[in-house]
Amino acid sequence: MKKYIVLMVFTILMAFSIGLTGSYIKSLVVEVDVIKIKAMYVDDSIVCLGKVELEKTENIFLEQSCVVRKVYVREGDNVEEGQVIFDVVKLNDKKLPSALKPSVNGSDSQKLPGISDTEDMESAYRRLLEAQKSEELKPESGNFFSSDASNGVIEKIKSPISGILSSLYVKEGQVIPQENSMACVADSSNVQVRLRVSENQISQVKNKQPVTITGVGFKNISYTGSIESIASQAQRNSEALGLDVSVDVIASVKDSDENLKPGFTAKCEILIPEDTESLVVPYNCVGAEDDGREFVYVCKNKKVQKTYIETKKEFPNGFEVSQGICEGDTIIVEPNFIDNKSIIKIKNT
Repeated sequence: MKKYIVLMVFTILMAFSIGLTGSYIKSLVVEVDVIKIKAMYVDDSIVCLGKVELEKTENIFLEQSCVVRKVYVREGDNVEEGQVIFDVVKLNDKKLPSALKPSVNGSDSQKLPGISDTEDMESAYRRLLEAQKSEELKPESGNFFSSDASNGVIEKIKSPISGILSSLYVKEGQVIPQENSMACVADSSNVQVRLRVSENQISQVKNKQPVTITGVGFKNISYTGSIESIASQAQRNSEALGLDVSVDVIASVKDSDENLKPGFTAKCEILIPEDTESLVVPYNCVGAEDDGREFVYVCKNKKVQKTYIETKKEFPNGFEVSQGICEGDTIIVEPNFIDNKSIIKIKNT
């Protein structure tokens, strides 16, 4: 009888011990989420600042030197295609003394005194020549004005396009050298963004790459476009310091509207497509030691193995991993309180 009682007590104790052990072991099991690593094409991007500007501009110039007779507009005015913006009287470049010909950059352009009408413009110009002390500057024989001008004909210069008169380089009575720009008209219907891309990033930028455009002047609005041109030369933006070398890049803007105003500062994200596949690990799968080494926990046969990795680029969805794991590896997501001795249970399996 006692034998049966002892056996029964022993059986009860064993069952209780097994239950406790099972509960303890169960408490050590950590439920985890896992992902399987796959190689993928990931687009990179670079961000740079620029300025919104009008896309199309037309410079106005004459192939012959002239005197500005009348200016009808001011810089910043809206003008229509075909609108008269100033009157000029052409000069006979072949008859002008060489020393009095306006310089190429316009710095020596002369203001003609006493101009009241077309008939006395020639005499006013002669008085200017006669006022010079140098023998070289005395007038040569012949008419200094073109045949049209000597007959009192004024040529009306018209705007080639509708838009804004963005620059006006002349004033009434001024002698303008041949082929010098007299004014610039910008088409206000379309805008573009002029970007400055640093020299360490420009090699990644190519024509037709897509861009996303945002800015503080047009909050909560973004525009899309593409890279249209890349300057052939770099420029130094802080020459005194010898720093900040950049290249001008033009980005088009698709479906621009009145919110995107010329002169606004714009932030552009240029999408850089990758031509090779990469292993990308989400940020919440990567841990770091105090010394900066990064690691993940690889799951194999329900066991975990701490594996050190080397990362390269950072993408919006994670790190690019160059060493430590392979395509097809299963790694633990958010491996809090996990170590090599942990017993894991994969969720939803």
